[in-house]
Amino acid sequence: MMRTLFILALGISALGGQRLSAQNLADYLAIGRDSFPGLQAIRQQLSAQSLSPDQVTGWKDPSVSVGVFPLPVETRLGPQQAKLSIRQQFPWFGQQQAGKEVAESKIGLATQAVNLETLEWSEQVKILWWEMIGNAELVAILNARLDWLHQLEEVATQRLETGNGSSIRVIEIQMEQSKLDKKLTDQRAHQVRLSQRFNLLLGRKLDAEIAYSDSLALPRETFWENDWRDSMYRSHPGVAWFDARIQQLEAERNLIDRQRKPQLSAGLDYLLIGNRTDADPLNNGRDALMLSGGLQIPVSGKQWRAKMEEKTLMARAQHLEQQALIDNLLGEALKSVETLNTLWRDWELNLSLDQQAQTLESLMLDAYTRDGAEFEDLLDLENDRLEYQLRAWNARILWHAQLAHLEKLLGS
Repeated sequence: MMRTLFILALGISALGGQRLSAQNLADYLAIGRDSFPGLQAIRQQLSAQSLSPDQVTGWKDPSVSVGVFPLPVETRLGPQQAKLSIRQQFPWFGQQQAGKEVAESKIGLATQAVNLETLEWSEQVKILWWEMIGNAELVAILNARLDWLHQLEEVATQRLETGNGSSIRVIEIQMEQSKLDKKLTDQRAHQVRLSQRFNLLLGRKLDAEIAYSDSLALPRETFWENDWRDSMYRSHPGVAWFDARIQQLEAERNLIDRQRKPQLSAGLDYLLIGNRTDADPLNNGRDALMLSGGLQIPVSGKQWRAKMEEKTLMARAQHLEQQALIDNLLGEALKSVETLNTLWRDWELNLSLDQQAQTLESLMLDAYTRDGAEFEDLLDLENDRLEYQLRAWNARILWHAQLAHLEKLLGS
């Protein structure tokens, strides 16, 4: 009952109603990464964050101050009435570079946050994708069941017309057909809702056309473990986030160390001088212009040592939290692999039961066609067969959803 190509048309395309060519999950993931508003927003935030290093590479803005003296200070040329000062501070050697490294480390942290958000979004898209395909396959299973009932109805009607059958048999078959028609109507409506949700996750219009070529086919073997246990976790955005956070703490620690160095400054003072009334010296009342320089040397290191120790302890804590995350991811991945293998075996069992029931069903249908025997048993067997098919179908849906979860755990 497997189909290799499913085409779901939920709207007419802009090109004169021409349908899209079939696409796979990777194609739609690529579309969604560029168009989903949630991912666009966090990428814009990252772009804004990338501008921060340029803001710390220049000198601090110069400061200007104005002073007025209600009680003027007497100088040789007259009373000092006001002062206009401009000051420029200069960072110690390497301090600007340390500040830039802090800003760059924040970009690395924001990048991993974007990757984490993208990973969560990808899992939602994958699960919804397989639900859509699974629902389409369920419709195919129910249609095949309906076709079989139509075939059985023809046999029962022929027997009724020849006087060898009962109208009760025909009515029973028609009742089963009515149930299936209602189920099919519900599933088609559900398919529309699934497609609308899928389009929303891709940042597209609700009625955008979806064409897909994937199927719920499972591998021929159970899922096995490989070297991802030791290697793939290093690429997980959650693990990489802790690496970026530790790098940020190291950069902040280096900046704190640089900030403890002496601070240099240079300035220019303009003094407004009034005229002396008690004497008339040369250049009486002439304003003064003075250059100045400064060197600020920190005295106490208590606050500095506390900040340095804080960053060191925080970095150690991040290392421990990172290892705890790796252990948790590994445990969840092992559990996920076990679930995948259980679902695979469940699918294989029900597939085998369905094949056996199909063989027996053909024999019983021939017997009913010849002499009307075993009608009730034939309906019961077909119901059993439908149950096997639905169990196998459900196992495949859950298998693909579990695989999407495992891929998220592995950071892929």
